Amino acid sequence: MKKLSIIVLCDQAENVIDKCMNSLVNQAIRQDAMELICIDHASTDRTFEKLCEWEQQYPELIMVIQCEEKVNDGQFKNIGLQYAGAEYVGFVNPGDPFLPDMWESLVHASILKNSDVSILRLRADAEEDLDHMVTHRLYRNACLREHQLAFPESKCYENFFFNKLISHYTKRIVILKEDPSQNIDSLNRKSVTLISKTNTLIKKLDYFDSHVLLVSELKMRGICSTQDEIDFIKFLDETVRDILTTYGMISIDLFDTMCTIAGDLLRDSEQEVLDLYESIILSLKKMKELNEPPYSLDDLDHDRSEISKYSYWVEERGSNDDFEKMNQIVLESDTLTLYNLFYYWSQARRIMGRNQKLCDRKNLLEQIYKRTYLGYERECQDLLTPIIEDERNENLIYVITLQFIGLQHPPTRTALERIEVLIKQLHKTVKVINTREPMTTLGEIPMYATQKGSINDAISGSRMQHYNGMQFTLMQSEAPMPEIMEVRKILMRLKEEKPYLILAIGNGSIVADLASHLIPVINIPVVFSSYWIRKGQYTATGRRFTKEEIRSAFHQNELPVNLIESTFTFRMKPQEKHLTKEDLGLPKNRFLMLVVGTRLHDEVDDDFIQMIQPLLQQNGFLVFAGEFNNYEDYCR
Repeated sequence: MKKLSIIVLCDQAENVIDKCMNSLVNQAIRQDAMELICIDHASTDRTFEKLCEWEQQYPELIMVIQCEEKVNDGQFKNIGLQYAGAEYVGFVNPGDPFLPDMWESLVHASILKNSDVSILRLRADAEEDLDHMVTHRLYRNACLREHQLAFPESKCYENFFFNKLISHYTKRIVILKEDPSQNIDSLNRKSVTLISKTNTLIKKLDYFDSHVLLVSELKMRGICSTQDEIDFIKFLDETVRDILTTYGMISIDLFDTMCTIAGDLLRDSEQEVLDLYESIILSLKKMKELNEPPYSLDDLDHDRSEISKYSYWVEERGSNDDFEKMNQIVLESDTLTLYNLFYYWSQARRIMGRNQKLCDRKNLLEQIYKRTYLGYERECQDLLTPIIEDERNENLIYVITLQFIGLQHPPTRTALERIEVLIKQLHKTVKVINTREPMTTLGEIPMYATQKGSINDAISGSRMQHYNGMQFTLMQSEAPMPEIMEVRKILMRLKEEKPYLILAIGNGSIVADLASHLIPVINIPVVFSSYWIRKGQYTATGRRFTKEEIRSAFHQNELPVNLIESTFTFRMKPQEKHLTKEDLGLPKNRFLMLVVGTRLHDEVDDDFIQMIQPLLQQNGFLVFAGEFNNYEDYCR
């Protein structure tokens, strides 16, 4: 039997495979004592071709196996284990360097110490990262086969699972330290992002899943110790606290699911374990409940304190400089979570909508949105592969709305009118997702005079809606939005159902912008507002642009081809009452101007009053219809 099987894991390695193979065939260990099992992971470059050339040159030493399609990383490694016939097994990534005597040293140490696992620990390897590596180490093949040890084929972090499982069967592990005189790191060692540095929610949850799978496997094999269970509970505590710290909150569904999975896993454990679990869960629940943002400036960190202060000044003074400073603080902050950024952006847009003078400083707010969007994009990167036109259902259209409240709500009516055209005139099947993103409470930070978006809780979930002789499916999340796991659920639904097109009603939807990666999105505004940069492929502007706006927004003289200048149409609500001037106590013989709005106290300002002064001076009469909290101030 040969002493060493080296499994070379090749994936798009055309540029490094020759250097790697040259190092392997020239190792200090004799060639007749080892075998090289090279597995090509369905590479689309010349990796497989080059491997075959090496196999022809060293037919007794090298075996090449090609995967015709991509498989899970665990399955990829298990293929190599199936072919490994030597006494010891090691793994190589073509981009990782190793010195000429590394494998001989590991084999020698394994035989000398009679070890089941031998590890070469490099100076750059952190203690917490060792469980996540399979390179620079040897495994005794007899131990793997006796206990049927393999990588999990359906989960991420397969190295962690594999190494932890092996540690329960090994009698001896030897760790060799890197020779300071031969610094492997100087050979441009390939950088690897390990679990100690994970920075996305989906990775944290994948790592949680790998721990669950490990404990389940240990219990099934009857080798799960009390310490294994205690370690798992501590990891649960650490993970939930990490999510709360990083993202500002954790959704109720996610929290309950993680706690339920852990509870089920530990149901038959010793009382010591159960007591620890109950105390940890109680502590986490308290932390979750107390995770509402504080409102005492003395208790806030510097960035949140400054944002709170400047938000007051912006509201009170309406200063461009204050607004720009507040935005700059947010852009430069390294303490605000992703949810904090979205919350701030949503509130700052509302502030700017109330004070048109602040629109001059819109550029910084767009940068904040870009930073926020890129954060969500990272969290959902695995779901953002485009769906080609031939795979999309041409009879299915999705409509994404920011708010879907009721017939008294103009944006809702705008959405309904577009849905009606799609169903009745174009004969399409329509499904609606109400993202309820505007002025969310998710990631709330202390700001002056904030507002919360209106939500119709009665339509939460998924249900069939009937309107004006048509029906369509309406979906609305029960969790605060845009919570990452809920956003991912929406993207997964889109990937599964493959609609032909998405209409995004309203401006500023993270969900719609992310969905534009998968499916073409047409943005349709609900107000005659200035243009905002969107991620969707097309925008129906609802109005015509001036030449000045085109040059300012797009730095060119012509309108981009993806902008559709259109007429904003809407259907008036059927008249329910007939009122006369006399009914309302208004003068009969004067010209009346009616100003209608649901937020007149936000929309009427000194500039508007100044603009209508000529009308009032010409015996005109001004009538406001709507909510106008500071009406008496303007009258005075």
